[in-house]
Amino acid sequence: MDAAPPLEKTRPLLRRVYIAQLSTALGDGAVLTTATLYFAVISGFGEGVVGPALGGGALAGLLLSVPHGILADRIGLARMAALLSAVAATAMVLFSIAQSPAVYVVGALCWGIAQASLMPVRQALAASQVPLGGRVRLRAILHTLLNIGMGLGAAWGAVAIALQLHDVFVGTFIVNAVICVLTGIGYLTLHASSKAALAGLPPAESAAWRDRRLLALTALAAMLQFAMPILSVLVPIWVVTKTAAPEWLPAAALVMNMLIVVATQLRWATWVNTASRARLSVLVAGGSAVAACVVLGVAPTLGAMGATVATIVGVVLITVTEVCAGAASWFQLTRLSPVGRQGEFQAVFSTATTLARIVGPAALLPLVIAFGLPAWAILGVVIAAAAVLLSVALRRPTVEP
Repeated sequence: MDAAPPLEKTRPLLRRVYIAQLSTALGDGAVLTTATLYFAVISGFGEGVVGPALGGGALAGLLLSVPHGILADRIGLARMAALLSAVAATAMVLFSIAQSPAVYVVGALCWGIAQASLMPVRQALAASQVPLGGRVRLRAILHTLLNIGMGLGAAWGAVAIALQLHDVFVGTFIVNAVICVLTGIGYLTLHASSKAALAGLPPAESAAWRDRRLLALTALAAMLQFAMPILSVLVPIWVVTKTAAPEWLPAAALVMNMLIVVATQLRWATWVNTASRARLSVLVAGGSAVAACVVLGVAPTLGAMGATVATIVGVVLITVTEVCAGAASWFQLTRLSPVGRQGEFQAVFSTATTLARIVGPAALLPLVIAFGLPAWAILGVVIAAAAVLLSVALRRPTVEP
């Protein structure tokens, strides 16, 4: 069993991680909302530069996230978080001074690398301070703070877009750079208990990327997390281009998604504290995904009011998938992650999110737009199949770390 540090030392560390999670999410939400428009349109770099730069950053982040996790376990999770915060701050400085595509591209690469690696390192840092039974709830707290911060940051981003002022965009990047610097300093002040000793690491044969159960969980989690690109990419474009629903509906639906997640994720994850409950949770996720995809797929056949109702119902159902699948996946992750390898195992698992975000826009969107309801139905079945397979994996006994 994984022993937790003394409570009096854990609480201050966790508070700092929570503050870092919320403040970083605020900055990320604002930048993600504004950067693409600013560089593609206002700065005039065009989609031909911005698209490949963002894709390259995502790919670099995907390739480096696991090596970064391994390094974090060796040099200390807090130190690695501080280093990645410096990379993120560098990206923001480059964004703020970018007068040429080359500077922007370097910034986008730094930004993609920092985004892919900093989140799992921060999650590992928090998990290292919490006993095994509390880690699903901890993950839910971090996820809730992420949603709150991203939502508030996106709201500021919407204001910046409405103002269309160069100084406002640049100011947004600079403020986020300051946030990254301050959180990086905060990581360096954390207790040395966050550092994993090299001598305590398992042998190389137990490396996370060779753990078949973890790789299977990551693959299934990636399919379950198709809920994210459905909400952020598929629904907005589907509603605007294929249905009679009002154009403002996707934005309102995203706000509704955030509110539901904030209201329910922590309570649900706290309830999912046994394998049987995790199995039930993931099966509910799969069923909700099928229902959501069918409802969204038939929306174009309805009138304006019907399409609006169908979109709202579909978003609620896919949010249920997000909440329930997340809790079940995190529960299984806690059973697989050994002591002293939190950074590495969290990094491997985090690639599920990156893969879902890449596959969603690149593959799912063209299929859904081209084939409509049949593609929606197949997507729902894929998510449900992943849910069933994870429920089977949850039945198998796992040796606690």
